[in-house]
Amino acid sequence: LQFETYRDALRSANGPDHYVVPFRTVHANSSWSEFRTVLAEVLDLNRPTNTWAHQELKQVFGVFAAHGQRLRSIAEALEASLIFVIVGGQWFWPPVREGFVRELKGLNMQLETLSVAPVVFQVRGFLEDAECEEFVRMGSGRMESSPVVLMDRDKGKKA
Repeated sequence: LQFETYRDALRSANGPDHYVVPFRTVHANSSWSEFRTVLAEVLDLNRPTNTWAHQELKQVFGVFAAHGQRLRSIAEALEASLIFVIVGGQWFWPPVREGFVRELKGLNMQLETLSVAPVVFQVRGFLEDAECEEFVRMGSGRMESSPVVLMDRDKGKKA
């Protein structure tokens, strides 16, 4: 099995990294656990990614299909043909690049990447105009300015 990776799901000037997972690991008789172990070794996923204490509490990586479904078998991974291995184990849409717009099929929404680092998305179609108007209606007459409390080092500065 040959595959390419994009660090942090971003394209780089150097292009993707290429890896090969031994065929014996992706054979139908292999276990999902064996496949994940080899994947972790090949991609060096077990090394610390920061200097925080309690590395033993770090979530294991997750393997997902392109639409976000968590994969749980070699057959599912091979059928998906495009998989995402996400360090931290929780699905999120890769940001790709600023300005990238992804159609979320079946949800009638679009996800636009506003920033890659940190990852910030604008979700278009999340609320209908009538829903927004209802929020405004529910809050009218109940809204007031929030007092701002500055940190000690910021006292005397404009808020």
